[in-house]
Amino acid sequence: EIQLNGSLVQRANWGLDLGLGVSLLESKVEDMGGIPSFTTGRGLGDARVMEGQPVPVRVDYFVTNPDAIAAPVYEVSHIYGPVFPTKQISGNTQLRLPGGVALSARGEFRGGHYLSVSPMSIQRSVISPQCFPYYVDRTKSIALKPDTPALWIARCTPTQGRGYMYEGDYFKLRSLTATIPVGFAFPESVRSSTLTVSLNNSYLWTKEIPWMDPEGGNNDGAGSIAPGLSERTPAPITLRLGLQVNF
Repeated sequence: EIQLNGSLVQRANWGLDLGLGVSLLESKVEDMGGIPSFTTGRGLGDARVMEGQPVPVRVDYFVTNPDAIAAPVYEVSHIYGPVFPTKQISGNTQLRLPGGVALSARGEFRGGHYLSVSPMSIQRSVISPQCFPYYVDRTKSIALKPDTPALWIARCTPTQGRGYMYEGDYFKLRSLTATIPVGFAFPESVRSSTLTVSLNNSYLWTKEIPWMDPEGGNNDGAGSIAPGLSERTPAPITLRLGLQVNF
């Protein structure tokens, strides 16, 4: 883990500060002591502990003919990769302006892992927006068009509901903040006053994950051994105003 902080520019009335943090995670099961590999969760797509692989590793169905207009052909125990992010890069910056005004931003990238993302309850015959292009009539049934590719047959057929494993790389802009002295708006008896305006979770980029917050979680919450995504409310974009007055 590396953490760097410094001032890029230092002037009497303004300056620019930068911070960078890099954290890397690598793990490998060297010896199981003679016991077989085992799944840490409730299903094949959760996670598995097995020799020669990260702790734990994603093992799930893999569609070997994704673009074929045919029935899906599966590799049942395909090894995707680590459950947890192997690299995390965080950055922050602050621009100090004349008059005591400061603008700051903080963002974070996490990647190198795989995430099981099931946006809709396909197995319960729920009509899924992801499958709209492949339904014969999305307003009436979940019947699929005859030219549906194998990957989408696997994803959109209730008896299968497979193929929802994605590279988990994402970047989130955690916060944008402006700090502004507002002493001019108060009487002289007030020593100092500052207005802080913060915009949080305003931007999200994902490499493969479809329209989902990678931090949304699942039924197991923080106790989940293998994080996954199901029907959960994403982190909201929030605007916060704070006023600090010192007498």
